[in-house]
Amino acid sequence: MKKLLSLGVVFFLIVMTATTLASSQTRSAEQRERDAGIRGRLVGAWRLAWLEEEGADGKIHRADRTGMLV
Repeated sequence: MKKLLSLGVVFFLIVMTATTLASSQTRSAEQRERDAGIRGRLVGAWRLAWLEEEGADGKIHRADRTGMLV
């Protein structure tokens, strides 16, 4: 009886490990596809033209900021 229970526990652990690995590989492929799409849209050099911030009074103000993303 103990042997059967031990075998059941080992089998359960193997199945859970296989399921976890399979789902993580699927998510990794989806993540890679999503990252490739983002990289394709952001290729090049980008200059910050302006930045709008909400002030203490709740109004939107244009902030003096500069920046570049390469």
